[in-house]
Amino acid sequence: MPKVSSIALAAALVRSAAAAGCYPAYVSSGSYGAGAQVSAPTPVETSAQEPCVSGTSGCSTTCTTPGTNGCPETGTKTVTTTNPVTHNYVCVSNANSAFCGQSSYTPGSYYSDQAWTKESTACTGEYSAVVSTPAVTVSGGCPKAFASGTDYDADDIVSVDTGYKTVYKCTSAPNNLFCGKTGYKPGEGQYWEQAWTALGVCSGDMAPTSSPVYTALADAGGCPGAYVSSTKYEKGDRVSKTGLVYQCKDWPMGAHCSQQGYEPGTSVGSGSKMTSFWKSAWTVIGHCKGSIAPTTAPQFNPATSVGGCPNKWVAGETYEEADRISVTVSTLPIRQVVYQCKAWPFSGFCSQFEPTAFGGDQGWTLVGSCDGSIGPTASPVFAAVAVSGGCPADWKASTTTYEANDRVSVVVSSVPVRKIVYECRVYPNSLYCNQGEGFKPDSQYGSMAWTVLGSCDGSMAPTSAPIAYEGDCFYAKTVVTKNTGTAPCAHGSSTECKCITCTGTSCPQSYTCSKPIDTVSTEQTEVKPWVSSYEYEEGEVIRAGNKRFKCKAWPFYFWCRMSAYQPTGDETGIFSSAWTRDGICHNREPTAIPSAVPSSMPSTSPTAISLVIPSAMLSTISMPSSQPSSQPSSTPTEVPSSQPSTLPSSMPSGVPSSRPSTQPSRQLSLVPSSQPSTLPSSMPSVVPSSQQSSVPSSQPSTQPSRQPSSGCTSQPSYGGTITGQPTRGPISC
Repeated sequence: MPKVSSIALAAALVRSAAAAGCYPAYVSSGSYGAGAQVSAPTPVETSAQEPCVSGTSGCSTTCTTPGTNGCPETGTKTVTTTNPVTHNYVCVSNANSAFCGQSSYTPGSYYSDQAWTKESTACTGEYSAVVSTPAVTVSGGCPKAFASGTDYDADDIVSVDTGYKTVYKCTSAPNNLFCGKTGYKPGEGQYWEQAWTALGVCSGDMAPTSSPVYTALADAGGCPGAYVSSTKYEKGDRVSKTGLVYQCKDWPMGAHCSQQGYEPGTSVGSGSKMTSFWKSAWTVIGHCKGSIAPTTAPQFNPATSVGGCPNKWVAGETYEEADRISVTVSTLPIRQVVYQCKAWPFSGFCSQFEPTAFGGDQGWTLVGSCDGSIGPTASPVFAAVAVSGGCPADWKASTTTYEANDRVSVVVSSVPVRKIVYECRVYPNSLYCNQGEGFKPDSQYGSMAWTVLGSCDGSMAPTSAPIAYEGDCFYAKTVVTKNTGTAPCAHGSSTECKCITCTGTSCPQSYTCSKPIDTVSTEQTEVKPWVSSYEYEEGEVIRAGNKRFKCKAWPFYFWCRMSAYQPTGDETGIFSSAWTRDGICHNREPTAIPSAVPSSMPSTSPTAISLVIPSAMLSTISMPSSQPSSQPSSTPTEVPSSQPSTLPSSMPSGVPSSRPSTQPSRQLSLVPSSQPSTLPSSMPSVVPSSQQSSVPSSQPSTQPSRQPSSGCTSQPSYGGTITGQPTRGPISC
């Protein structure tokens, strides 16, 4: 790449055109812009050889005896003189033109070339400008010359003479307000193009018409009310003054209609500085005569009536989306209209601006007329937006751990107690939930962070017991141990490859090369919360609550160290540029079996079961174990075991077993069995059997049988209960 010398670079900044004369001299206090032409002197040193007496200071002959002993009488010496040389300079046309008026950038100074372009040839005398007039492009003659301080309207045209006349047109509103200001003269400075547009070159003057022509104004009929300086005017309002009707413009220019200095038809200032500011706020729409005939009674469209009138707007009150207020528009008769607060984020303006004030239409919308007042209910009812499940914890300004979808309650009345439930909005609005009083749920900006859900009653049922995360969450961290050994390498393969000379038959070459190697291992590392002072590397894991996050690879891991990228509990966020989700840390659950070793720290809450035995006596009392013992205990327990014993107990149970025993009991049961026994009992039953016995009993029955006997008896029978007498004789068989 060719090298450019500083001399060549300086020469590139110098104009090569010859200068016929010098521009006006540079003035340190002057105001210069792009294209400005000045001249300035630059000191130039000139060296020349002059005769001198031998032996004098600076003389080329140093002998001290001029004219004798071979010493010449004279010699020469170099004489340097400094003379000012004037050059022409032109202010650059780029952004550096802003430096042209600063003293540090004076033409010819050290920093001159940053703001000025220097002509290479010195100038003499005065500059005589030779102006080449361009072709005329605007017909009809030249308009009036530009006059600074004039109140120009949009589309007004002026001319500026720079040796030839150029026509400029004032731009549209609101930038037309700059057209007459200092610093916006057409064609000069840096900012004129914000106010003017160049149309072309003109010649001569505009031919006057035979007589001035006025635009015919529309007949507006009767005159509306006269302008009153202390009245609040809005867009569309009409006033009259000296037979003309003026209408207030739309917002934002219409906001000036009520301000001083904008009275219709008046000008502010004096002489050439007169300015008609009213034109920015009012429009002339016609002429009027007399007054507007009143109707029989002002009529409000019943179709737009919203019923009773809500309360009036009050400064300092907090208004939210859909809130309504009323505004009185006339007192005789009384007429009121209703405005409704717009949806978020425009609802933020509702507490700042009254609907009819400047800026009020940013937050309020006209919804209709109203009459009377809104009838109150018997008592405030919250049921329409009630939230079930009880009230969450009260909102606290000191809490900085709110996350998306977290719920809080805010007290809105103390007698009776009424609470409203709010829910933290999703990211990025969730970041406002932790900003303290400025974003309290029911405050002016609370809706940016919180969403109202409804009312609540009571409190939320607590969980059995929250279990705090106790730090038993680990991950396999990659650990690199530097320089744990060496490995062969090819010569020149890397900067770490080092070679040494090698001699002997064991060396295939005259040198051997090796490089250090690192050992990579993993170690179980506890997952801890993010720390601002730690230099995180690729693959390291942290947690936010119980959510795990892993640091990304290069180059993203540099962000892992920045607080702006700290992971949060939100689903999305800027932290995802540096971290990836890595699961969760599971909370430690209670074990099924109590620990055999007491804990080193006392419990922060009492046990769920209260003991009537003092704790000091617990060590002397035998408590049942959760696991059965391999040896029988010396004393029986008072609590039955969960599994039946395979051996009979030494004491009979007071409760019958659910299953019959395979062995007969030693004592008679007083309750008959559900199945008849296959063996006769040793004792007769006191209750007769339901079936006949096939074996005669050893004792005669005192009651006759229900069926006659099929055999013959040798004894007479008695009919005890029938006749009480024996039969007449034996029955023959």
